[in-house]
Amino acid sequence: MSDSQIISVLRAYADYLHVTNFVSDGLRWIGYMLIYGLTTIVNALSGIFAKMYKLLDFWGYAPFQKFLKTYDPIIWALATIGIIWAGLMMMHNKRVDYHEKGNNFLVAVLLFFGLTFLMTQGTKLITAGAEQAMVNTPSAVSIYQGNITDVYMLDKAGWKTSGGKAKLPKTTNRIKNMEDIKLLSINEKVDTGGWFGGSKASDDGTKILAKQLSMNSDGKWELHNMQGAFKIDDNYYRYSWHPWILAANLLLYLITVAIVIFKLVKIIMEINFIGLLAQGAALTDFDSGKRNRQIIAKLRDSFVVAFLLCVILQFYAQFLSFITRAGVGGVARIFAMIGAFLFVLDGPNIIQAVFGIDAGLSSMAQTMTNVMLLARGAGSTTKSALNATKKLGGVAKGIANKGLVGGSALAGFANGLTKKPNLPGDKVGGVTPAAASNKKP
Repeated sequence: MSDSQIISVLRAYADYLHVTNFVSDGLRWIGYMLIYGLTTIVNALSGIFAKMYKLLDFWGYAPFQKFLKTYDPIIWALATIGIIWAGLMMMHNKRVDYHEKGNNFLVAVLLFFGLTFLMTQGTKLITAGAEQAMVNTPSAVSIYQGNITDVYMLDKAGWKTSGGKAKLPKTTNRIKNMEDIKLLSINEKVDTGGWFGGSKASDDGTKILAKQLSMNSDGKWELHNMQGAFKIDDNYYRYSWHPWILAANLLLYLITVAIVIFKLVKIIMEINFIGLLAQGAALTDFDSGKRNRQIIAKLRDSFVVAFLLCVILQFYAQFLSFITRAGVGGVARIFAMIGAFLFVLDGPNIIQAVFGIDAGLSSMAQTMTNVMLLARGAGSTTKSALNATKKLGGVAKGIANKGLVGGSALAGFANGLTKKPNLPGDKVGGVTPAAASNKKP
């Protein structure tokens, strides 16, 4: 490979080739540790999200089934009323569609006696699918895969360029699971073999990675050796990464997962409440059958949306990874990240249009925000009230002290006005002072 070709490759891949130094080593290590800590939190929340699907089995909870049995007399009484009402309507109407009435009766009976089977099977199916999806491709791994580039993978792909820009391979790293992320050394350096050979790169890769660019006084690019006999050798970092983008993606995903967990719990409670409603009202809809069909449709759609929440999270993580891989950078990348977050926040319109359930998180986020603001306001109000009470106590104490002083002054003033002063001519003990002084002993 000629020097001009090496210069062309180094210029095209300048964003992925970074020369090592002590300061960068420290900053990269600290940044990676902080981001890995954030990743641990993301994975913990993802695990909590997957476990939340186990709450779907609330229908099989023994105390809840015992709670339902307490209403059996009322359910059968309502069923009797429903049958009588359906019979009266059949006698009252001259034209009766017995086929439709039979279908309504069959749907009501199947819904009542088969509800437990439907809830159990739906729970097992959705739980297994969600847990498998979260285990096979953890979302944090997808985000890492799109924001870290292994220089050895670029070398393996042949350092391809297009129009003077780098042409990245489809796979830019070997990250497959959380273990790979944990063991990845962000400060690892590219091994070009040194003076004694043994390079881990290809022949062309060794030539490229042993050089670095600089501009001479004529404004032309020229090559310099990365290694020298009388100085510490320079190397390129093996991994090129986007720490700020990676941290921002993980933080947005963390917020999203936290809100999705509350949304999922809400849907799970709604599913079980629909089952509760179906158990009590199924045998009361023999006449039209519309209510039972609505209950069945709502139950089905709620199960589907509960599973789609898991799919949306995976889809969101994959898109965040693709933003970087697509070469979208700068301000455009920020807009893309915010747009993806808003997509998850509002929810796909097709889900609400088809299933009639809002899969977005905006309502849940608004509810959470209102709760936090309410709690903050209550805390501020309580603090203000305590401060006001303290101030009121201080004022009262001050007023009391001043009152005592003022009272003493008024008492003294009144005493001075009402009491007759002792004048020189007044009697002391019934005798004038002059007489007392002339009295012989």
